[in-house]
Amino acid sequence: MPDPITHLSVSYVVARHRFRNHKVLFLCSTIIPDIDGLIGLIYIFLFLPSNTPREEMAKVFQAFHPSLPASFLFLPFFVLLVLFAFRFVNRKLVPDSFKDAYFLILAAMLIHLGLDLLMTGNKPFWPFQLEAGIGIIPYN
Repeated sequence: MPDPITHLSVSYVVARHRFRNHKVLFLCSTIIPDIDGLIGLIYIFLFLPSNTPREEMAKVFQAFHPSLPASFLFLPFFVLLVLFAFRFVNRKLVPDSFKDAYFLILAAMLIHLGLDLLMTGNKPFWPFQLEAGIGIIPYN
C-alpha cells in the first residue's frame, strides 16, 4: 500500500480544491481504511515477544491488513459507519446534508483505495483472495 503520507498528500490536494470547508473530515476519511493496519501493529506490540523475527511480524501484520476497511465490498457500509462516528464526535466537521457528507467520505475512501490499486498484491475484494493492482508499486 502507499504509505500514509502519500494518501494524505494526494487527498490534501483534492481537499484544497474541492472540499475546502471540510478538509479535516476528508483527510481523516482518507486514512481510515488503514485502521486495520494500526490494529495489527497494536497486536504485534502487545502479544508478540520482542525477539520475534521481522518475517513473522510481517506475516502477522498481513493477516490484519488489508482487510475489511480496505474492501470495495464493504465500502458503502464503512462510509456510513464513519459518517455516524464523525457526527457523534463532532457535528461541526460533517456537512449538514447527509448526501453531501456521504459523498465526501466516499470520495476520500475511493481515493485511498485507488492509490492502493497502484500496487500489486492488493486485495480490494476482501474476504475473497482476489488480488488486483496495476503493479506500479510492488507489495513487500
